[in-house]
Amino acid sequence: MIITDTALIVSRRPLGEKSFLIACLTKNNGMISGMAKNIGNSKKLSYYEIGNHVKINHFSNENKLGIISVELIKSYSLDIINNHKKLNIVILLCELIYITFKNAETSHTAALPQLIFFLESFQQTDIITLGDLANLTLVVRLLLQEMGINFQVNKCIVCDIKEPSQLIYLSPKSANAVSLNCGAPYKEKLFHLPLFLINNDRTNLTSQDVINGMKIIDFFMKKISIEYFNSESIAAWNALYSKIHKFLLDL
Repeated sequence: MIITDTALIVSRRPLGEKSFLIACLTKNNGMISGMAKNIGNSKKLSYYEIGNHVKINHFSNENKLGIISVELIKSYSLDIINNHKKLNIVILLCELIYITFKNAETSHTAALPQLIFFLESFQQTDIITLGDLANLTLVVRLLLQEMGINFQVNKCIVCDIKEPSQLIYLSPKSANAVSLNCGAPYKEKLFHLPLFLINNDRTNLTSQDVINGMKIIDFFMKKISIEYFNSESIAAWNALYSKIHKFLLDL
């Protein structure tokens, strides 16, 4: 069987002296893994860096590890290789994606375009901005949606109001938005819902907005990982979240 697709490389692990096990999140076929043979001393090794956007060719036989080769589309890792903070974020995000989806059976077709959008924006400046962290929050929210968390943030679950300025809270039970008036009696039990999670509006974006968004993501990431007994996902998320929190404190 031969699969040709575009993908983001999310994991590279050595197999012997010159070969590597490569895992890619593809546009149309979900997570695909395969052996890249004899690339250890080759100039093509740089094509297989974590965070690279590539075209893949995957050849597999039943019950055998497939063989994978790639053509480089863009190396986001190379663009930020001297920016250790940004490179670390990309590597940790890719590790989270790999661990979360490596055994999944669905295609996750929505994930790759959002990831590429984030990486395109992320590599444009030398500093980590609030906009970068807001984009990262949106990426991880999409991963949660792919895992089964059905966020509904465009109207109040109680009164159906749709005005974004009135959608102030988010329920930890339903992942649904709650309006100011409906949520006021229960505000101590609800999350504060930042505007950028409703409509991507970054006008007057503040550190507190991103902190509030990340609190939501943190809660649901740990909730769904516990439900699926995936301690690896919790560890990968905690590593990424601790970095994000540190950057927020520095802004």
